[in-house]
Amino acid sequence: MESDSAVTFPEVPWQRVRPISLLFVIVAKLRQWIIPLVVGLYSAQQGNFVLVGIGIVVFAIVFALALIRYFTLQFRLADGELQVREGVLFRSNRTVPVNRIQNIDLVQNVLHRLFRVAEVRIETASGKEPEAILQVLSLVDVERLRASVFEQTQVSSILPLVAPSAVANVVDGGSESVLSQSPAAMPLQLERTELVLLSLSLKHLALAGLTSNRGLLLVPIALGVLYESRNLPGVANFASPVRNRFRIRSDDIYEMIPTGIPSFYFVLTLLVGLIVAFTLLKLFSIAWFVIRFYGYELKLIGNDLRIGCGLFTKVSATVPRSRIQFISIHRSWLGRKLGLASIRIETAGGGGNENENASQSVARRWFVPVLWESQVAGLVEQLRPDIQWTESQFDWRPLSPLAATRIRRFAIVATVLLTLVAGFVWRPWGAAIGLVLLPTLLWAAWRTAKAMRYARSDSLVLFRSGLITRKVSCAFTDKIQTLRLSQSPFDRRWKMATLAVDTAAAGPAEHRIEVRYMDADEAQREFAELKRVST
Repeated sequence: MESDSAVTFPEVPWQRVRPISLLFVIVAKLRQWIIPLVVGLYSAQQGNFVLVGIGIVVFAIVFALALIRYFTLQFRLADGELQVREGVLFRSNRTVPVNRIQNIDLVQNVLHRLFRVAEVRIETASGKEPEAILQVLSLVDVERLRASVFEQTQVSSILPLVAPSAVANVVDGGSESVLSQSPAAMPLQLERTELVLLSLSLKHLALAGLTSNRGLLLVPIALGVLYESRNLPGVANFASPVRNRFRIRSDDIYEMIPTGIPSFYFVLTLLVGLIVAFTLLKLFSIAWFVIRFYGYELKLIGNDLRIGCGLFTKVSATVPRSRIQFISIHRSWLGRKLGLASIRIETAGGGGNENENASQSVARRWFVPVLWESQVAGLVEQLRPDIQWTESQFDWRPLSPLAATRIRRFAIVATVLLTLVAGFVWRPWGAAIGLVLLPTLLWAAWRTAKAMRYARSDSLVLFRSGLITRKVSCAFTDKIQTLRLSQSPFDRRWKMATLAVDTAAAGPAEHRIEVRYMDADEAQREFAELKRVST
């Protein structure tokens, strides 16, 4: 006689990805080989067909591998697991328990959306890389997969409360509900409510681009294009009069410095150039935000946060609230003037890395790209319902009373060294840089010390800092992984210490809780208290 605790899920047939996946694999490979392809075509025009032959062989190999992967890649949900198998000579079988699946994210470029399919990335809490990538599934299949994973996860969570026959009935799609089989399970629901927490209009995205410096990415590209344009006859002939008219020679600058009276033409040209450059940078930033976050919508579905956005490449990313380890609120200088902020998060197993994919980047690094200041508190409380977020009511503690003095002394030493170097290189006028640099660095030191604050509540550790972009971050005491208390020789001399708090996934928020210049005795007390509450 079988034990009542042994639950048998019904047999589920193996499924394949869509045949159209072959097209996407070929297109992706062509994008990777675009430069060799151009070189091969150029060589063919010159009568050299060797590179063309190599390209045909490589394409044939890629196509053959895509065919093999299509016919061997199969997946299914069975026995409470996502099972994936593939390969002929080197066979791979992977199983992922559905109760470990945290994210089922979608990425859709223009071609995906044309065929109503998506690339699916399945992630767990165990690491940064996806457990499985399915290329490609129809949107109907994606929703079925999401529903099946959620259904089996919910069933697994209530197995101790219900009879095995009831569980099998629900997994099999029977009409009889699990809840009707067990009175003890009545509070549990297999339906998830959907609540829209935030949606962004084009106005929001335009303001986000206006307050952002993403346009700086255009600078090296523009410089490279201008540099290379001198080698193109047509462009060079067109651009030469413009360059000659607006070019500022180094001799002009040296002639201008002794007199101290720059020409009106020089000043006008410089101002127009700066205005045009600034306008182009801001327009590029706005375009970047619109392309990346068009149609942005943040939903709460059950206990999961779902993000959808994108103009050309549409991304759908899922973040379980239980995985959130760290919340960081960023406010740029212009954003503060306009009453805007942004929110980034860090999740378990989801630390930032330079190879992160589109769904990871949107879900963590750009969790909420822009929102009004009045919306911040309510949204943070949705991310962690057990906290009350009112920044002004936290007990913000200043640094050591000597922190500002220490930072100012560093600014003075840096000014002296830079002035000496500048005076030696550009004598005698280079020494005048100190007249501007010293008050600037002293002001920056004062503002830096004033902005840095530390706070702690029953469930939160908070840190704020920033000279131009103000950042307020919090880690949850029940998510703390490591604590570090350190002292450099300069810290000991000034009777200070550095207190650092790390969670399981530091990175995407670009702000660490590393409180420098704390009074040594207070840092020791905080270290002991955090150690107590986090264990």
